[in-house]
Amino acid sequence: QHLLRLNRILSMPGGSTLLTGPSGVGKRSLARLASYIAGHSLVRFLRDDESRPCFLDVVRKVFRKALKKNVTLLLCDEDFENEADFEILNSLLSSTEIVGLFERDQIRSMCADIHSDFKRDFPERNDDSENLRSYLFRVARSQIHVVLCVSPGKDQDKERFVSLTEKYPAFLSGTFVCLRAKPRSFHFLSLSLSLFVSLSLSFYP
Repeated sequence: QHLLRLNRILSMPGGSTLLTGPSGVGKRSLARLASYIAGHSLVRFLRDDESRPCFLDVVRKVFRKALKKNVTLLLCDEDFENEADFEILNSLLSSTEIVGLFERDQIRSMCADIHSDFKRDFPERNDDSENLRSYLFRVARSQIHVVLCVSPGKDQDKERFVSLTEKYPAFLSGTFVCLRAKPRSFHFLSLSLSLFVSLSLSFYP
C-alpha cells in the first residue's frame, strides 16, 4: 500500500513526499524501490560520507540531472548538520529558485542546452533569455522529486521538527505525507499523528 502511494506521488510532476516512521521500518528501502519503479535516477545525500560535498553542491548535481530525466533526492533528517541546509531544501521544494545555486554564465550555458527543447515545446514563443530561464527552472522543478525520511521518536526530535516546519513551510505544503509504523507500534503512530495534526495537515489518502 505504501509503495503504491509513494510510486503514485513520484509519478506526478515535481511530486515529493515526507515519510515518517520509527528507525528500521524501511523508509529508505521503500523510497529506493519506488524510485526504481518510477524509472528515476536516485541521488542519496549522506552525512557520514568522508568526501561528502556540501548540500548545495548536491542540489546543483540534482538540478543538472533533472534537465535530462526525473531524479529522486533521498534525504534523512539526521543528515542535516545546520539550518542553512533546511533553508536550501525549503527553496528547492517551493520553487527551485535558490540563492547562489548557479552563476549567470552557468545558467546561460544550461539555457543553451535546453534551447531545442524549448523550441519544440513552445514553437510560437520568443526564445529570449527570460523565457529560456523560466523554462529551465520549470523543467527542473517538474523532474526533481524529494523524499525526506523523518523519525521523530523522541519528544525533543518532535519539538525540533515542528519548529523547523513552522519556519520552513514548504517541508509540508510542498509534499504529501505518508506514515509508516511497525505492527502494534500504536504509541509511535499516535506521536506522528499528533505532530502533523498540530500543524493542521491534510494527509494523503
